[in-house]
Amino acid sequence: MQIEVIRVKGHWIAGGNVAFPFLMALLLWYMPKRAKEFTGSCK
Repeated sequence: MQIEVIRVKGHWIAGGNVAFPFLMALLLWYMPKRAKEFTGSCK
């Protein structure tokens, strides 16, 4: 969402490069927790 808004305004490189590593770090931190819950509920 954030990157899309920045890209539309024409500041994709400036804003995207700042936001993207943060979003990736958040994803990498968040996904394993969700995956554990998901696999736990499937068993």
